[in-house]
Amino acid sequence: MTAGAARGNFWWCSNCREEVDPARVTFQERHDSCGHAVRWIDAKPTATIRGTDGQPLDRSEYADRLEAQAYGPADGDRVRLTYGDGSTVQGTWTTTGDGPVLHLDDETLHHVNGASQRTILARSDVGRRVALSDGEGQAIASLLDELAGVYPDEPLGELARRLAVMMYDRMGI
Repeated sequence: MTAGAARGNFWWCSNCREEVDPARVTFQERHDSCGHAVRWIDAKPTATIRGTDGQPLDRSEYADRLEAQAYGPADGDRVRLTYGDGSTVQGTWTTTGDGPVLHLDDETLHHVNGASQRTILARSDVGRRVALSDGEGQAIASLLDELAGVYPDEPLGELARRLAVMMYDRMGI
């Protein structure tokens, strides 16, 4: 749980995946360091998911993490990072203990910090396929649909619905 979640409410930047100090939120409700829109979070704790401190996470923050996991770059993907000043770098995405890095074409490492846009140029198939039976896939999609119904106006519910629809589409339902 972030400090903001412990207090109750806070500003959240989905791009930087961090709580934003109110002094760093512009009048247009943008994060002053990356320029992306921030949103006001009315903290709502998760029911079962806990942080490393043993405290519940905020559901909206947790939804952002899950969305990044589901749709963001994964190890082996070819990625271009674009910064606020227009500069770009591209390379192969790798997750390390110190956070994500790009292995650039010149074989140097570039730590991923403050990039305003991450563009996936090519997906790696390594570690992306999970085999489920049709019944398992339908059950998981139905559970995601139920979760979407429990949290209809929250990021967690919206993500659950998008993932359920994706699974239904892949199963031809």
